[in-house]
Amino acid sequence: MHFLDLRTKRFNSFLQGLPAIGFVVSPDRKWIAYTEYPTRYLWKCRLDGSDRVQLTHSTAEMEQWSPDSKSLVFSDWSKLYLISADGGVPERLTRRNESGGEVAPTWSPDGQSIYFNDFPWPDQPFA
Repeated sequence: MHFLDLRTKRFNSFLQGLPAIGFVVSPDRKWIAYTEYPTRYLWKCRLDGSDRVQLTHSTAEMEQWSPDSKSLVFSDWSKLYLISADGGVPERLTRRNESGGEVAPTWSPDGQSIYFNDFPWPDQPFA
């Protein structure tokens, strides 16, 4: 990962150049969740890069922390899953039979709902 220093207008390495596609900071500001490149597995670590923990062994992208920082929702570009911030088996959130693109999940402020976009695969009806 890298960041742009707005004072110097220079890019700098962040977390020793951690190979991540995307990352989000937990609401409690203690953790970063990120999709590791090239595996696309979900990981978390402290803000300083310590205590790295692999959360999934399958594709996980567009991760978002729950408002209480206790879990994450993510997409595998087809379905949505929920996983504890401590790890474990991801729980599939939807049970629809259509194969589609459930992507871009986000939590409601109260943590009681998850909103997402649904993009069907080519030749599939939009639901």
